[in-house]
Amino acid sequence: MNLSLRRCHPWMKCITGWTTVGLAPTNRKTSRAVLFAVLLSAYCAMPTLASYREYGTNRVTFPQWPKGLKDLVNSPARYAGHSLNGCSEFEFHVAPTALNQFIENYASIRGFQHHIYLIPDGEPLKTDCRLELQVLDHGETTATLKVMISQTNQLNDLKVPASVTFEYMPALFPKAAASAEDTRRAGDSENEIKAFVEKHPSRSP
Repeated sequence: MNLSLRRCHPWMKCITGWTTVGLAPTNRKTSRAVLFAVLLSAYCAMPTLASYREYGTNRVTFPQWPKGLKDLVNSPARYAGHSLNGCSEFEFHVAPTALNQFIENYASIRGFQHHIYLIPDGEPLKTDCRLELQVLDHGETTATLKVMISQTNQLNDLKVPASVTFEYMPALFPKAAASAEDTRRAGDSENEIKAFVEKHPSRSP
């Protein structure tokens, strides 16, 4: 690719000419060099910007996905989704009574290991559970599931498919405790999740 300014797109030459009007020869050379660097940086960043896609609740599928993943991703419970550089993330609000079925559907997808991360939910929803499904497409497809835990009964009622490995993950942006009671409750939630993970070690081969 020829990166000479003389052979750039007309709008680039237009900007270059405009920015150098009224400058001394030395300053014009400096201005053009700076502008060239800015334009080159923008050109290099274009592939990254172009690879970002916002899905919202639109239907999503890729031909390399294993059977069952498409149906899980396009569940009616999904309220957001996006992808960037082979990494897609989909967010769901799932009723507590439907949580086990969602996990069972995830565990039934073949082709990758099943990992579920249990995370204390600092800002729980009044009724639903928050879930996040991350799908990586880097040569082969893998998918991990994050479940935000806000109440002990969510753990008590949680079923454990044989192929699933549960792991504890701390909240990425924990909510600041408003009182000593909030601090105690957050600590209890964290300890309960850790105890659940220890009680259900991996049974996958």
